[in-house]
Amino acid sequence: MKEYGVWLSREDVRERILLFTKGVCPADIHDPDRPRNYDWHMDHVIDPLVKGERIDDGSKSPYDDRKLRMNKPIVEERKIVIPIGATHFYRLQADQKRDSSLNKVLREQGETRFDDKYAFFAATLGVTVVPRTREGYILLGPRTNSHGTNELNAVSGFLPFVDFRKESMLTIGAVHAHINTELEEEWGVGRRMWKEEPRFVGASYSLETGETDLSFLLDINLSEEELKQRWDNFKKEEEHSVLFTLKSPEEIRAVLEEGKVPDTEKKFEVFSITAHPLRELLESQ
Repeated sequence: MKEYGVWLSREDVRERILLFTKGVCPADIHDPDRPRNYDWHMDHVIDPLVKGERIDDGSKSPYDDRKLRMNKPIVEERKIVIPIGATHFYRLQADQKRDSSLNKVLREQGETRFDDKYAFFAATLGVTVVPRTREGYILLGPRTNSHGTNELNAVSGFLPFVDFRKESMLTIGAVHAHINTELEEEWGVGRRMWKEEPRFVGASYSLETGETDLSFLLDINLSEEELKQRWDNFKKEEEHSVLFTLKSPEEIRAVLEEGKVPDTEKKFEVFSITAHPLRELLESQ
């Protein structure tokens, strides 16, 4: 399993409300003195890229290349505040494809110049949810995506872009709504099948590039068999090649530590953003 960092643990988020606010955007690698505040970056970087048709805002294709950007969370006595910036998909893609030695240099420069090792990275913000069946089972599947191909994942995706110059700030309700969208698209599971609202258990990030997912656990009112039937018949996107069932803490531990899943001799890495909520689940039992 690839190593990952943890912005927020289950203990950090316990009995604290989650709020969002405007944050800073990626520093320019070639001109680090350029402003990083949200409105300036939207006016002078993101909007010109859209107008020049170098990225899409979703008006000409099904995909919005603009992405939300994670900044280091602020943990207070009764709340957690996550500042959010703006970036785009191709900035993330460049981070992922860049040689690791160059990424290391950029992390060091970010730490020195901005006290933030991911200042020069897109550090996109997404969400991962691990559904748990009526029996208490966890299902994971190898990813079919180009990034993290064949690594075991639950349900995940970028949070949809919000232009905070024109629209309201992101809320936990909007995050839950997007979790519903991802579940319907990837597994055919709708909100009416939830037992309760998703439980926020923290946030983890890629040590290489800083891309972050908020982690959730979700109890659903479906059996293992019913969930697999929903996945077979009602999913809208082919994000997993097959689903494996983990029925006990021992099986979850085996997949995390050894890459072993039941009913196959093949071993798998666990996608890092899914490993975090699985570990939080183990520690809560």
